[in-house]
Amino acid sequence: MSLRTRITVLTAVLIISATSLLGVVVYTLAGRIQLDAIDRELYAEISEARVRSLIENPRPPQDDVFVSVALGQVKREGDGVRQLRPAGTAGDPIPVPPVGPDLIEAATIAPIVVSHEGVDFRVAVRSHGAGLATVIAAAPLIAYDESMALLRQAIALGAAAVMVLGALVAWIAVRGAFRPMDAVVASARRISAGDTDHRLPASKAGTEIGDLSAAMNVMIDSLATAIDRVQASEDRLRAFVSAASHEIRTPLTVIRGYAEILGVGEGERSPQEKRALERISAETVRLDELVTGLLVLERSSAPTSASLEQVNVAGIARDSFEDLQALEPDRPVRITSSPEADAARISGDVEGLRQLFANIVQNIQRHTPAGSPVDVAMSVHDGSVRVVVDDSGPGLVEPSEDGVDRPRRDARGTGGFGLGMSIMSAVVQAHGGTLVSQRSPAGGLRLVIDLPRAD
Repeated sequence: MSLRTRITVLTAVLIISATSLLGVVVYTLAGRIQLDAIDRELYAEISEARVRSLIENPRPPQDDVFVSVALGQVKREGDGVRQLRPAGTAGDPIPVPPVGPDLIEAATIAPIVVSHEGVDFRVAVRSHGAGLATVIAAAPLIAYDESMALLRQAIALGAAAVMVLGALVAWIAVRGAFRPMDAVVASARRISAGDTDHRLPASKAGTEIGDLSAAMNVMIDSLATAIDRVQASEDRLRAFVSAASHEIRTPLTVIRGYAEILGVGEGERSPQEKRALERISAETVRLDELVTGLLVLERSSAPTSASLEQVNVAGIARDSFEDLQALEPDRPVRITSSPEADAARISGDVEGLRQLFANIVQNIQRHTPAGSPVDVAMSVHDGSVRVVVDDSGPGLVEPSEDGVDRPRRDARGTGGFGLGMSIMSAVVQAHGGTLVSQRSPAGGLRLVIDLPRAD
């Protein structure tokens, strides 16, 4: 639930709580006022009652006049009531309800409510004086109950209307108050997408949003400066690696050439000299591979937009592993691909992707026994083209710091520099994908490559 929704709900709850409390107070006071008026009318009727006259000359209600109070005389024995005058109309008279001595005694102290045949009565008892008649007055509470029911309905409807109106007003007010925050969120998303030159919109100083925007802009300035420095350092490092690699290739070529010249006339060399020349040649080849790998790594880490095109990854992978099968006919290479993977395209660098799978093939050739099987499965998974490669080599030795197992280095004593995985990771990351190394069910290394589809 968003903050604005919580604020709106909280406001609505506070409104309905306050309205309900106010409604209870109004309802209680209105009921008390009406009962007080009825009580005053009861005592007035008792005071004005002429008991003897009512006994000798009964005055029944008329059809067109509603009598609100019924009168009676409490018998001296205290065990009953003599009806003097009913309430209501002539067609529907309402006599004093039957009451016992206990109720008469309670009504003498203060008016009470008595129910009879589904009708509530407000009953009061008072004596006209010592030795005189004791009169009981009963007012049916039909009109009172109807008015209180209408009041309850009005309070409920009013509370509901106030709550809805208050929630609507609160929602509109909260939306208006959070509009600057929406602008801040939109700007933050734009900056996180890479537009480090954009800044949060300035709001009124002294407000929470204004202070937040100012502080965030200062932080973004610092981060942008740090990013520029890191980028500049990375560019300088990449330029240095590229330049150094090119510069190193020349003396390496010269050394390799002289080693080949010295290798002519092997019969004139001692075994130690022959061994030294062999090691010089081998290490020169290794250094040349290292330089080539550094150049490939530098190029793979920063593909240009001009080199990107719609690429069929499944086709490139298939070509590379079919080459492996052609180079090593004794090695079983099983390639499976779903129709979706065969039709899928990614936006990528063809040369970089070829280098990716070429490195995988080279690692298999170097680090797995001759004739060991290789399984390659290609599919579409969660919007990405997935390539899974399983070999039967020496496998993994230990998990890395990020939780991903790393392949065994120099598994067959080839003296590798470990650039193969770095080049593969750089190519995959440059294409916005992921490369995970795991333990293969065949006991060797499993590489899981996910590259996002262009669509």
